[in-house]
Amino acid sequence: MSRSLVPCPAMPPVAGARPQQTGERTYDIEVITPMFGGSAIPRKVDTEHPIRISEIRGHLRFWWRATRGAAFTTVSDLRAREGKVWGSTQSRSEVRIELTISKPGQPCQIDGYPGSGYALFPFQEQKHPPLLAAQGQLGVCFQLRLRYPAHLDADIAAAMWAWVNFGGIGARTRRGAGALYCGTEAPASRNVMPAWQGGRVKEFGLLESPVGEKEWPVLVFVYGYRPKVSRNATRDVAAAWAESISVLSDFRQGVPPKGIGRNKGAVRKHGRSRWPEADSVRALTGESEIGHQTSKTLANPAVEPGFPRAELGLPIVLKFFYRHYGDILNDCDITPVDPVRHVGASRMASPVVLRPLKTRDGQFHAMIVRLSTKRPLGIQIDFKNKTVSLPPGTLLDQKAICRPNLATYPSSPMQGRTPRGSAVEALLAFAKERGFQEVL
Repeated sequence: MSRSLVPCPAMPPVAGARPQQTGERTYDIEVITPMFGGSAIPRKVDTEHPIRISEIRGHLRFWWRATRGAAFTTVSDLRAREGKVWGSTQSRSEVRIELTISKPGQPCQIDGYPGSGYALFPFQEQKHPPLLAAQGQLGVCFQLRLRYPAHLDADIAAAMWAWVNFGGIGARTRRGAGALYCGTEAPASRNVMPAWQGGRVKEFGLLESPVGEKEWPVLVFVYGYRPKVSRNATRDVAAAWAESISVLSDFRQGVPPKGIGRNKGAVRKHGRSRWPEADSVRALTGESEIGHQTSKTLANPAVEPGFPRAELGLPIVLKFFYRHYGDILNDCDITPVDPVRHVGASRMASPVVLRPLKTRDGQFHAMIVRLSTKRPLGIQIDFKNKTVSLPPGTLLDQKAICRPNLATYPSSPMQGRTPRGSAVEALLAFAKERGFQEVL
């Protein structure tokens, strides 16, 4: 007697199952400057696995917030959408990332890069405590394959475009370490950058004008926030990198004729700073070397102290010349005020990205990118020497960071470059003086 088979019922939907992947993109990426960090050992690169998928996800989250995330008005709305794209503690990401290292690269020393002492100072040799100079990893190449639901295509494309052109991998990416190049995403040449940028802004539905200040860094394509690229082009990535870094180093610490941050020294190369932070600390504590008791910057820093360089990123580790024993009592760490707890936070990432940009014609261009973000509410000063008169954890509000008279005293590096006393605005004006042009 024959038997008939009963058809198997359809499998019921599984709660939390990953949706069908219908979108796919593949990127071949080259790391064009040395990368640092990323291993279990501080200051070391894992030569066998120099890049991790978890790190890539973190960078893509950041650049998604800075591009597609700019359309949201509140942090809660941003996080709700971000969770749907990149996952959250309640749900897995809908994006699958496959990583293939095509070239592991080779170790390199940082000494061969002009300007690297300023950009890569955390990796230099240290005497106290004794540490050898860290090695970077140069020439790493890898391929990314991303698979995702088709409705996320613009989200993925925008994040990847911004990351490979404006970001990097590893540590110190905002100072050009681990800068990336992807031929399919890069502009063909310097001449087509405006059309290249404008086309991607429209393609990905990015903001062309700001809608209020966000609680997170945003890449807004309006005047003052567009990337700035040097008029010079070179086939030497180190030269392009050094040019972008030199704008910041000459602005903050450089001496004439190129630099504006310090006076020339009578004995040493660097003399007294033209920035008001050191004079402000001396005035607040009442401790100083005899020759430094009179402020050379602000007229009354004890009443109106100034710390404008805090806008360029924190912490600032303020160390006075070791031979000036009255001054070294003022050695301190300057950190941002946490907006929730109103106490010192650990750090505030710089809103300024300095790195080389490679175009498809093989040229490298020095690039400066400004991210729009709120200034810290203020700063906290923690003194390393507890004999100073101010209590540890002294708080100063936002007026100490940005106000007009920080740019009007005679020796101010910001004089004539910003009406508001904004160090970021003054830096961009200084970059323009040095030959950088805005990508309009």
